[in-house]
Amino acid sequence: APPQPPQPQPQPRPRPPQQLAQPPQPPSPPKPRAPQAPFSPPTMQPTGPTYNRVPFTVNSTIVGIIVGSAIVSLALLYILRRALLRNHERYLAEQAGAVGVTLPDGTPAPGGRPQGVPSVVYRKFPLRRFGESASANG
Repeated sequence: APPQPPQPQPQPRPRPPQQLAQPPQPPSPPKPRAPQAPFSPPTMQPTGPTYNRVPFTVNSTIVGIIVGSAIVSLALLYILRRALLRNHERYLAEQAGAVGVTLPDGTPAPGGRPQGVPSVVYRKFPLRRFGESASANG
């Protein structure tokens, strides 16, 4: 095979300069930045709980629970105190009637068990006067 002559490399054609649609904008002046404080190392925060970060709803919930439980406990104490006082008055009246204590006008003390009736029987079957309803006894 005869040697081939070297082919000429295609030369790149020079492109005509493109016309810009808009004239170039002059560079805008730099925007003024906020003055920065000189660098300082971070200060040590005090360790421990930070109370100012607790949400308000948590604080109000805790206060509500405390106040509500205080109201409920006071109401229970009042009810219990009334029940105990009423029971104690009944007990005192029963003892006074049992030993025959009379009121200043000479009548026997109300609510007491009659002489000779054991207190266990009296508690189970309280004796009522004629016409006295069961609800008036206690």
